[in-house]
Amino acid sequence: MGVQQEACGRTYRPLYSYPSGRVFSVILPKVILPLILLVALGFGCAKKEARLLRYAFSTERGQRYRTTLTMSSSNGAMTQILLEETHHVQEVSLDGNAWVEVRFDTAEVHLSDPQSLAAAFLARSLQGKVLRIKVSARGEVGSVDNSGAQGSVAGIDLAQTFSQVFPPLPEGPIRPGDSWTADRTGPVPSVQMDIVNRVATKYTLLGYEKDAGKDIAKVKVKTRAELFGKSKESGAQGKLRGKMTGEGFIVFSLDEGRLISLEMRNKTEVTSQDEEGKAQKAATNQVVKVEALQ
Repeated sequence: MGVQQEACGRTYRPLYSYPSGRVFSVILPKVILPLILLVALGFGCAKKEARLLRYAFSTERGQRYRTTLTMSSSNGAMTQILLEETHHVQEVSLDGNAWVEVRFDTAEVHLSDPQSLAAAFLARSLQGKVLRIKVSARGEVGSVDNSGAQGSVAGIDLAQTFSQVFPPLPEGPIRPGDSWTADRTGPVPSVQMDIVNRVATKYTLLGYEKDAGKDIAKVKVKTRAELFGKSKESGAQGKLRGKMTGEGFIVFSLDEGRLISLEMRNKTEVTSQDEEGKAQKAATNQVVKVEALQ
């Protein structure tokens, strides 16, 4: 995950020359002018302060988030899933990594597309469940302890799921215009098929601002993903292939060291082949919103 920075320094080259022996009163303005320009440019660069984005985990307070996923298919059907979860930091190591307990308080599903029953069942299966995840100060989700989530749908990549609340942060301090990338590969829950999702995401810092007296960072997000699937039955011909593109924005609080909000708009196009070799195409638009409640 490398940061690409644009150099702020500039080189001034006079467009004129003058012979030696000119009087001092003529040379002085021509010497001062470049110096004034360089000083002005220096102040302009100083405004683009490089700052470090890190999660600040604390065992003294809990945090609550609401996630809203709205899906609309090409046939006009729509599904909306609302999740509210509470995060409690149980322990923080010296390197800033933390074990976070995640409790799913509520899960509401508004369904108009029968093909989305699997997604609805997944959401409802998480209600009341408790998970423990290990997260680094840069937002890297590592170990997941799902012993407290018995009965929920298996096969979901929980690390990828929680990367929405803990988007990855850059390695070092960044200035507006800097960008960093993150790649991830994980499974997609399916009863009939083995599906793998490969996601590549680019983050670009738009700038630092003040909001209610607090320092925040606004980040643009662009993502691209590929889906590959095949039937779980040996010798079966079922296949799936798809792609997803999306873009959105993240608001990160530098004072609190946490995500304030996220909004992504994605489009997914999938081509599936049944056991008889017949191909079907489907397109789905998704809007994902994550907001801090406290």
